[in-house]
Order: sequence, then structure tokens, then C-alpha cells
Amino acid sequence: MTEPTRLLERDESLALLRAALTKAQRGRGSLLMIEGQAGVGKTALLDSVAQDALERGFTILTGRGKEREREVPLVVVEDLFRSHVLALEPDRRKSLLQGSAGLAASLFEQPFSAQQETSSVFEGLFWLTVNLAEGRPLAILIEDGRWVDASSVRFFAYLAARFEDLPVVVVLATRTYEPELLTSVIELRQHPICQRLPVQPLSQTATDQIVRAHFAGATDRFCAACFEATTGNPFYLRELLAGLDGVVTTGADHEAAEVHEQGPHTVARSVHRRLALMDEGAVRLAQSVAVLDENAELALAARLAGVEVDQATEWAASLTAAGILTPSEPLSFVHPIVRTSTYKHIDRAERVKVHEEAVRVLHSAGAPPEKLAPHVLLAGEV
Repeated sequence: MTEPTRLLERDESLALLRAALTKAQRGRGSLLMIEGQAGVGKTALLDSVAQDALERGFTILTGRGKEREREVPLVVVEDLFRSHVLALEPDRRKSLLQGSAGLAASLFEQPFSAQQETSSVFEGLFWLTVNLAEGRPLAILIEDGRWVDASSVRFFAYLAARFEDLPVVVVLATRTYEPELLTSVIELRQHPICQRLPVQPLSQTATDQIVRAHFAGATDRFCAACFEATTGNPFYLRELLAGLDGVVTTGADHEAAEVHEQGPHTVARSVHRRLALMDEGAVRLAQSVAVLDENAELALAARLAGVEVDQATEWAASLTAAGILTPSEPLSFVHPIVRTSTYKHIDRAERVKVHEEAVRVLHSAGAPPEKLAPHVLLAGEV
């Protein structure tokens, strides 16, 4: 896919981001939060605003929340400023830390150490931000907002409260799902100055356009299969098309079946890595949902996994936070590709046993014959 197709149906979000840059050039600050499910294109929007800011002469600070550093106070803010300030000439660095900005000087001491959240540190960071934005507006861009430590998020709120005459734009990209967001991130989202930019999956029309940019001869049926398999998620669509290279030639009708058979290996590896970090029971629950297919009742999935409902509820929340299940009941996967990847990762012999058990669980729950039939057939695999 070419760069332009990555940003299909993103005109409104791009316009708001560009308007925020223009506002910063006029001396007024903005806080924007890009929200959406995994793979929907949040990073593409951040990349676009970074390129635009660069062309306009902004100073740009970039950062990312990291799951394992989520409990480290001010780690994201520290990374944002350290990487930029330490790269400057000593005289320039000294001038930036003059006056009240000196209260943040400990950020640049070696070795690296976690900072304590205090009013003096926040005040120092604020004046450091002011000094950085003097002469050139400043863009602060953060990925993976759900993993940003609470102290850093509170600093962004502190900064936003003083945006009136500050040529700064802060853009934070985060997942939509509430269970994996810190309270501080939710509070930042609700800040009066915060503009929320929800990013939706692509439509069937946009998906068709991307598929045909990849396979020029793609038919309506083939395009529809790609949309059904990815539900318009740009990342999953891109990985699906890459996985089809060498398997599909033109995207003809008869090749539509390959869309469901050829899972994107990159997505599969990502799903497997996330499951590998989870409790064995949570993995069994995810596999049980995959076997039951979409819209699995929690109680039935728990029985199939061999766990109590209360424990299954906790694991379902963990699977939601990991971006594997949606935050709803009945249980379902965030995308069909994630379900397929989880299902295919079950050993074939074990898969047969789980389908046999699914027949018993569903029968005891009074499921109609049409719900039992697929499991009966799959339990007969050899």
C-alpha cells in the first residue's frame, strides 16, 4: 500500500490536528487525544502531524508509554525532555534550564533515576516547556497512552491548564477500551481543553480501494472477503494483504477463500506473544472463546476452560486489556483475525478434545442442534 491509502477517511482528524498546529503558531496551546482500537491507524495520524509540524518549523518531542514502566513516576515525561535536551550544546542546555526551569534540572542528571512527582518538579517542567517553545512552537507527541505513567499524565493536565498563551500542542494516542486505561488518562480525556479524535475502522469502500491498490484485479467478492476478515482495521488489512502475496495472484473470485485461510503471520505472532505473558487459565479462556466462536457466553466459556465464573471474569478483563477480547459480554475477539490466530495456535489434537467438550457443554446448556453440529464435525477430525 502507498502512503496516501493509509490515511483514507481521516480528513476530519487531520484537519483538527492541522488546526491545532496553526493555533500553536499563533501562540495558543492545544491538547488532543487520538482514540481507537489497536491497528486502526492512530500511529499514522501521529506520523502525519509530526511531518506537518516538522515542515512548519516546530520543535518536536516524541515519547511512548511502555507497559513495564507504567508504575515508574514521570518516566515518559523524563524520556521526552532528556532525549532532546541532552542532545543540545552545553550552552543551549544551560540557557533552557535557567530560572524556574532549573527546578527540573534533576531530569538530566546521570544516571537515570525515577523522579518524584512534586509541585516544584512540575513547575520546573512547565518553565522548561516555555523555554523550549520560545522562538519556535513545540509539538509533544505520545504513543501508547494507555501505558503512560500517572505522574506524566498529570503533568500534561498541569500543562494544559496553562495553555492560554503557550505555543504548544500535545497529542496523545491511546486505545479506546476503558479497562486498560489509568484513571489519570480518563481524567485527562475529560479535561475541558481536551479535543477527542475518535478513529474508526475503514468503510467497505475504503477497504476496497486499498485491496485494489494491492491486487489490481481484485473482484467485489474478494474485496468483501478482505473487509469481512479485517472489519476495516487498517493494520490487519495491511498484514492480511502482505500475507496473501505469493498466494493470491489477482484477487479473483476463486481466491477469496485464501483470505480466510491465510492469516497474517505478523498479527499471529503478536497475539501469541501477548498470550504467552498471561496466566495459563486466561489462555485457556481465550482458546475456549475461539472454539465457541463469536459471542460466547461467559459462563459457557468458563465451563469449557474448566474455571469458575468469577475467575473467568477477571481473566476476561485481562484479555480485554491485552487487546484480545472486546470489553463486552457475550465474549468476542477484537477482530476475526485475532480469533483465527488464537484458534489455530491450539494443537490440533487438543483442538479435537476441546470441540468434544464443547459438544457436552453446549448440550447440557440446552443449545439447539445447529449450534452443536459444527463441534460434532470438528471433534471428528483425525
